[in-house]
Formats: sequence, C-alpha cells, structure tokens
Amino acid sequence: MAPGHRSNTEPWIAGHTILVAHAHAAKAYQAEFKPEQRGTVGITLNGDWAEPWDQSPENVKAAQDKTDVAIGWFADPVYLGKYPDSMRAMLQDRLPEFTAEELELLKDSSEFYGMNFYTANTVKAGGDDESQGNAIMLFTRPDGSAIGPESDLDWLRDVPWGFRKMLNYLYNRYGKPIYVTENGYAVKGESSMTAEQAIGDTDRVNYYTGYLGALRAAVEEDGVDVRSYFAWSFIDNFEWASGLIPRFGSVRVDYDTFERTPKESATVVSEFFKSQVATGKHKHLNGASKA
Repeated sequence: MAPGHRSNTEPWIAGHTILVAHAHAAKAYQAEFKPEQRGTVGITLNGDWAEPWDQSPENVKAAQDKTDVAIGWFADPVYLGKYPDSMRAMLQDRLPEFTAEELELLKDSSEFYGMNFYTANTVKAGGDDESQGNAIMLFTRPDGSAIGPESDLDWLRDVPWGFRKMLNYLYNRYGKPIYVTENGYAVKGESSMTAEQAIGDTDRVNYYTGYLGALRAAVEEDGVDVRSYFAWSFIDNFEWASGLIPRFGSVRVDYDTFERTPKESATVVSEFFKSQVATGKHKHLNGASKA
C-alpha cells in the first residue's frame, strides 16, 4: 500500500497528522459555513468486528487491542480526547502526543460516526503485526467451524452477528449517531460468471438479508441510533486495491458495453427499505446504494 515502503514510525505520525488536519477542516466548516449551510461534519472509519477466539483473558484483550488499532486509533482521539491506552503501551514514544491546542480542535470535530463495515474475525493473542494490534486474525472457532461463508476475497466472510455487535459497540463507546456508509459482499467467482448467472446472486442476497436484519435488531431492540445505510455498491466497480475482479454491485455492469442489469440483491435491499417506510419504522433509518 502507499507509500510503498515499511516503517514502524511513519504510519503513526501520518495518522496523527491526518487527525489534526481533520480537526482544522471540521472547525473551519463549523465556523465559516455551517451557520448558513446547516451541514454536519463527521469522520468515516473502516473496522470489522473482533470476536475473541475464546474467553481467556489474553484473547479477550487481543480482540480489544485489535479494535483499538482498527478504530480507536482515530475514533478515540476524536470522540474521547486521547489515543487508546493499548496503543500507547504498544508504541510508547513512537505514538505522537497531542498538544492542548490540538485536543481542543479535536473536541466536537465529528458530529456522527460514519461506519464502513463488512465482516468479523475471531482473534487470538500472539501476533507481531502492530497494525493489527499484535493480534492473530482468523475465521474459525475453537471447534474448527467457520464463522461465515467465503466470499471472493480472502478477508471477507458473511457474519451478520458481528455487524450487530459492532453497531452496539460503537454507539455505546462513542455515543454518536451512526451512518452506515459502506456494507457489502463480493460473491465468490462472480467475475467469471455470465450475466445470467450473476443476476442470481444468492450469496449476496443472503448477506444483505442477514445484515439488514441485524441492523433492524440493533435499532429496534438495542436502541442504537442509526441514521442511514449505504450498500456497497450500487453497481460493479473498480475496487481500489483489487481492480475489476471482485464484483460488489447489486447491479451488474458489462465492462465491454457498460450495460447495467439489476441483480436479485437489488430487489432485496429495495424491498427492505420499502417495508421500513410501510411500517413507519424508518424515522432514523434511511437507505441507499453507494457507487
């Protein structure tokens, strides 16, 4: 990944700079434009659920450490005013310190939490990758069973219960309204399917059915304040690190003719939100597909 070389100091310095830049931009908008435009500023972060491999103290801690790096690295300073303690312990003086001025800028610099979410992992202690919180990432349980069906990408499985757990975690920890800004699935082998085969995207239908059900439960049963949901993606797209091979779209794109054909999952997502409106349960939940 960019910038194309490894360092055990630069990522943390770059992340710190991004946070300070975000804070300056947010405060500039709030002071200069918000009074007239009435817009809101927030930060969107990508992070998947980390489920402890078992309930041993070391694996429970490993799951939290992984979440601290994946999400807390940016969310904790913005919403809680400091880096996670586990990151400070891991990185020590390689993790920059905020000045009093920077902390004041960060305060109230995000009025909501933008949530990119795709999957879950089981997590063990004992890794050596600091970007994962020194946790080992798996998709299996202690009995050897998988936590979800495979997709077209080695990092993505269908794990709807992880979505509900993460929604609750974020809302309970940060207390901000949540906008689900990305959530989707790449069907295994879909890039080599014919148009007729791809339209029947049963695995993606199952994914959205499970995840939208988990979303509904988080809102209606758990009281999580979710303001919107964006499926990734409206159409098959160029994935930034994977090109055209994995297809995430609910609408198929013929890359030679650019013809677009809705898949079965497009109907599933659409009908879910139509049912929310019909039953009056859409007050804080609005949906769309994102391209």
